[in-house]
Amino acid sequence: MKKVVAILLGLTLLLGLGTTAGAAGTYTPGTYSGTAMGKGGDVCVDVTFSENAIEAVTITSHAETPGISDPAIEEIPAEIVAYQSLGVDTITGCTITCDAILDAVAQAVEQAGGDVEALRSVKVEKVLNDAVIDLAADVVVVGGGAAGMAAAVAAGEDGAHVVLVEKMGSIGGNAIISGGWIENIEIEDSLKAKNNEGYQKTLDEFFAAGPQDDQEKEVWDALTAEYEAYLAKNVDYVFDSDLFLAVDYHRIEGGDVSGYLSYPQYSAAFDQWMTDAGCEWHVNSGIVGYQWPRWNTPKGYTKGNGYFAFLQKAIEEKNLNVEIYLNTPATELTTDEAGRVTGIVAQARTGETYNIAADKGVILCTGGFSANGKMLVEYNTMWEGMTEDINSDNSVGNTGDGIVMAQKLGALTAAMDSEMLFPLAGAYTGSTEAIVGGNSLYVNKEGRRFVDETADRFAICRATFEQPDEMMYIVSDAKNSGVKDGYTIGGFDVNVPIQHGELLVADTLEELAEKMGADPAVLEATVAKHNEACKTFVDEEFGRSIYEDGMTIDTAPFYAYASAPAAHITIGGLIITDDGEVVRDDGTLIEGLYAAGEVACGYCGISAFAYGMHTAHYVMETAE
Repeated sequence: MKKVVAILLGLTLLLGLGTTAGAAGTYTPGTYSGTAMGKGGDVCVDVTFSENAIEAVTITSHAETPGISDPAIEEIPAEIVAYQSLGVDTITGCTITCDAILDAVAQAVEQAGGDVEALRSVKVEKVLNDAVIDLAADVVVVGGGAAGMAAAVAAGEDGAHVVLVEKMGSIGGNAIISGGWIENIEIEDSLKAKNNEGYQKTLDEFFAAGPQDDQEKEVWDALTAEYEAYLAKNVDYVFDSDLFLAVDYHRIEGGDVSGYLSYPQYSAAFDQWMTDAGCEWHVNSGIVGYQWPRWNTPKGYTKGNGYFAFLQKAIEEKNLNVEIYLNTPATELTTDEAGRVTGIVAQARTGETYNIAADKGVILCTGGFSANGKMLVEYNTMWEGMTEDINSDNSVGNTGDGIVMAQKLGALTAAMDSEMLFPLAGAYTGSTEAIVGGNSLYVNKEGRRFVDETADRFAICRATFEQPDEMMYIVSDAKNSGVKDGYTIGGFDVNVPIQHGELLVADTLEELAEKMGADPAVLEATVAKHNEACKTFVDEEFGRSIYEDGMTIDTAPFYAYASAPAAHITIGGLIITDDGEVVRDDGTLIEGLYAAGEVACGYCGISAFAYGMHTAHYVMETAE
């Protein structure tokens, strides 16, 4: 039995409503249209009026993020009609979309002769349900992001009855708004990136330099043997392996080489699950801060939506016994007298309290705390001057709830001060939904290049903080900006960042420099050096060697995207075993409690899918 439960404030729950038809005065009957800018572009509505009431609100088109915006699209129009009000509450996680709907409807109200301010002042009183509901499941999953959805499906495929609770109004968490990139080393050869002079130069220098510390020395002979075997095959794709990934990440992130060795296996298992489910992949490429081309996303989807499409499809087509409760944050972990975790308490947005028993275990998949400015500042030791109002490109739901609940049971945490900032967030909004140009060329406000664009994220952020106003511009052109027909590769309307002042567009580099406030001669000289390096793979300023085809900047229109670091990933979190068991501060295990994804120390990003799936399989295996 598969059941998806969305806890919504639907019309059937609006008890004691006392609707106020005609609160804005009389209208001229008819249907009127309105348009307002949302998160991804224009939100367009048609509003039908009688003489004294709003009869219907229909959203005719929008470019909002699928999944994230769904609660706003479904609920806000109905509430406007039910309450005859433009003062309805916005929904956490999709506030911008809610505001756009309300603003668009306000335009229609004006056209119909209504009083917008009167409608905004209509009091909305919602009656909450005080019911206490007892539920039971084999496995309870807390959080419906990458780790949570993968864990729910994996446990369901193993025969479990699963209850998943999610605090937001939709599944997806950070993964659905991220770039959606996951390592795919074992992808078929035809989809591996082609080797080029830049990649080969990087490999030659890597192996010529030899191991950099004792940890690398332990695996160097095996890694060298892998590379020699690759060379002997005389193939045209670039080299990669589990050991190469482990050493690469050891150098970028600083963790133990041995700690990175299990992840490629878990990732390969999830990638294969996706392939078996019918997923088609792009050609591997690099991403910001992790330039080796081992990353991929599902074809036909934007950002992380593809993964959730296949996971939801599995629940439906395989009739998995998975229940999903939205708008229902977990508030407490319950335990028995021996200290074993036996379930959770959750509170629905509509008021119900759920006591949910877990026979085989509770899996925390609540993510990190990059959207919790207070918590970031409390633990921060890495970034001087961080304040609680720091921009974050995270889902607003990533506030550290799972970490806090587990700490109350004595859970051990580590590296809580390790906070990765994302260097390319919008300088004014913190958004990563309109990045134009990727790692093409980074310049400061003066039009000068200041960093190797293929450096790790920490290095790029530190270099950016040393620039005027602690920001930079990503400069690109018609070939490599990702803009097509007025939309970015991610499907977002470029008019959104243009209106925010984050994206500058010009027909010449001179005009672009003037819009940036830079000397045109400086920017033109910077671009000329960049274009030459793209052709020669020689960067005399910062030593960059990785350049992809089509990265020269020479074809109008030209773009400059204003960027600044934003809170992105919290590397610290709960200490867990390789199988997701949560460890107490005395070294013992908290029986019945597991964790996967960014809630755990060192486990972050889209890799959460792989860890969620592995942890759920382990829970079911040990329960047998």
